Amino acid sequence: MSSGSSASWRPPTYQVGVGPVARLTHCHDLTSFSYRQVFVGNLPPEAESRDLRDLFRDCGNINDAWVARKPPGFGFVWFDDERDAVLCASARPLGPRLLHPAFAPS
Repeated sequence: MSSGSSASWRPPTYQVGVGPVARLTHCHDLTSFSYRQVFVGNLPPEAESRDLRDLFRDCGNINDAWVARKPPGFGFVWFDDERDAVLCASARPLGPRLLHPAFAPS
């Protein structure tokens, strides 16, 4: 890379999030996570929001839960307190599947 082209260099763009929070962002923006919003992946197609509420009820007060339909397989849980969300950010079984919670981009 020549020194003259470095002024126009931009970090690569990645697709972050899915569903209602999908957006394009640059890698230096990846620190803008909501520690109250938890993404849950690997959901079975028949999962419903009440399943997420039941599964994460022991972590703390849940404001809302949402499960995607098109395409299925993921959802979100919103907590009152980010400390509760941190407690839930570890893999959990739901039937034969292992769910993968992670903090979601805000």
